[in-house]
Amino acid sequence: MHYLLVIDTCPRNLSAYFPDVPGCVTTGKTVEQVRRNALEALSLHFEDGEPLPQARSLEEILESGDLELEDSSTLTWIDFEQASRQLATA
Repeated sequence: MHYLLVIDTCPRNLSAYFPDVPGCVTTGKTVEQVRRNALEALSLHFEDGEPLPQARSLEEILESGDLELEDSSTLTWIDFEQASRQLATA
């Protein structure tokens, strides 16, 4: 399942959130660091067995109004299954 990750530029770092996973946020100094941290945050968010929310397409997210983009926003996709396997072997 692929979740959209929105990365915003802040004065001292980057911050990111998943529109389909409320409350799952992360930060980092670079986009790659944010992506790595996002994998871990997503995995930890569901560590207690909470059911995964259905991942939506970009079109569905845009139509819902759940996306707040800034001029400096970067969009990327995180593959949750791949992230879980990577973290399990780390």
